[in-house]
Amino acid sequence: MTTFLVLLKRMIALLFMMACGYYSYKKKWVGEEGYSSLSTIVANILNPILLFNAVITADRSIGTGQIVQNLILVGIYYLLLIVLGIVIPIIIRAKGTESYQYNLMTIFSNVGFMAIPVLAALYGNGATIYIVFYVLVYNVLIYSYGLYLTVKTKGDKAKYQLKSMINPGFIGSILAILLYASGLEVGDPFTTICGYMGDATIPMSMFITGISIAKFPVREYLASVRVYIYSVIKLLIIPIAAALIIKGFPLDGMVKNVFVMEIAMPVGALVLALNRNYGANEIVTSRGIVITTILSIITIPLVSLFL
Repeated sequence: MTTFLVLLKRMIALLFMMACGYYSYKKKWVGEEGYSSLSTIVANILNPILLFNAVITADRSIGTGQIVQNLILVGIYYLLLIVLGIVIPIIIRAKGTESYQYNLMTIFSNVGFMAIPVLAALYGNGATIYIVFYVLVYNVLIYSYGLYLTVKTKGDKAKYQLKSMINPGFIGSILAILLYASGLEVGDPFTTICGYMGDATIPMSMFITGISIAKFPVREYLASVRVYIYSVIKLLIIPIAAALIIKGFPLDGMVKNVFVMEIAMPVGALVLALNRNYGANEIVTSRGIVITTILSIITIPLVSLFL
């Protein structure tokens, strides 16, 4: 129950940050241009720095065996979600190109922005090195398979832009892993920069999420029962099943817990950004991001009870 309360308090804090973004947009303190600029800053500057901060503050006593176990589970994580991304739209009877949207939302969860503060609250900075690998594969997949699914929602032939994979998030992930593997110790002012700017990433990303919620009328979110059925499957049924199954495997406890909690994360906001950039329908993904993010305030602490 202590774990549940710790996570619930952290999720309430994140909810308050989102509420600030929501209120700022409704009061017109932040407009569309400001929203776009803030999103770009978080994605291209703050998020890569957050990854470096995670590595700098990570527990250096983590052994090679734990890293290898984590890599295996990262592979299983994405393979599992790719399969579920095909199966879930069939279960919830998604129609037409909506099935590709639900596929996208299933695979590309909020593995960084929300996972880092949640897991840091639960396990300390020792968990963050494991998260870096999830973020790295996420960046590779979303600009390849994710782009394919996005364009399919328009009914067009997919036009890959593989150069999109080479972005600050991807480069930051690679450099962060290399820094950790090298064993190099870094000092000031680098640690101070990464500490301050990395800490700014969490409230900024939640602030932006709040703005994205405010951008669409409430009735748009309440208009579909399907998204609630989907949310229960994604946020509760799948992660709880994963927690119960993985308990029987002889793996490091931290590695297993990070795996389960990553599965429990809500839909990532980058899915909506992809849709916007390539002219796909944003309604389904905006509903999915908003509903799963709000519900995760309760579902993530609930899933933690099964760890």
